Amino acid sequence: VIVFMAGLLLGTRGGIITALACIVIDLAFVLVEFAGLLSYPTIRYDSFGLWGVHALLIAIIVGRQHLAASSIKGSLDEARREVTVRKEAEEALRRHRDQLEDVVLERTASLRKLSTAVEHSASAIIITNRDGVIEYVNPKFCEMTEYSQEDVLGQNPRILKGGNQPEEFYQTLWEQILSGKQWQGEFQNRTRNGRLAWDLSSISPIFDNAGEITHFVAVKEDITERKRLQDALTKQAHYDKLTGLPNRVLFFDRLTQV
Repeated sequence: VIVFMAGLLLGTRGGIITALACIVIDLAFVLVEFAGLLSYPTIRYDSFGLWGVHALLIAIIVGRQHLAASSIKGSLDEARREVTVRKEAEEALRRHRDQLEDVVLERTASLRKLSTAVEHSASAIIITNRDGVIEYVNPKFCEMTEYSQEDVLGQNPRILKGGNQPEEFYQTLWEQILSGKQWQGEFQNRTRNGRLAWDLSSISPIFDNAGEITHFVAVKEDITERKRLQDALTKQAHYDKLTGLPNRVLFFDRLTQV
């Protein structure tokens, strides 16, 4: 038994081999006894007893091995299921990542096109936050106003005021765009070098997903030359070329207004 237990410490396989060796030794003792070489009756009893004990221990070891094999098989099946679930999750994550990359690439391309169009627009474009602080101007704006981007970013558009339009004009403008409506009209602004210039503007609010106004975008067209030609035609139609005095057309026009 001591030899068997020592073999058992070596593991399941070692225990089986040791038990089989003990059974062979017992069988040898039995054969010797039957051959008449030994005449101690206790030997027969002890040999058969140990043989049975060893057989029982082998059955226990085999049973333990079977249970261990079943446990290992169950663990392997569970590990395979976990690997399968992990692979499916990784595949789903990969597909989701690919979809996100496609969306990002598509939106990046769209934003690049929009940015290129704005940068090369023939109209001046200015974007402010809700409080009117300038966050972006395109190159055409700088050309029209003679201000650089560094000059106006963080400033309020009031730096462009020409000084010839009443405060009520600007108050009406702000009331309209803060109500979520678009405003269109003419501004007489002053460039950085002090030159008066006219522009035709369209100001629209920008909303977030909650429907709140976050920014305003203004698109401006320089109409200074158009205004100059209109004034020249009006003067030519209502004033005498030689004397510069009002003519009859202007006289009757003012008369009808009275």
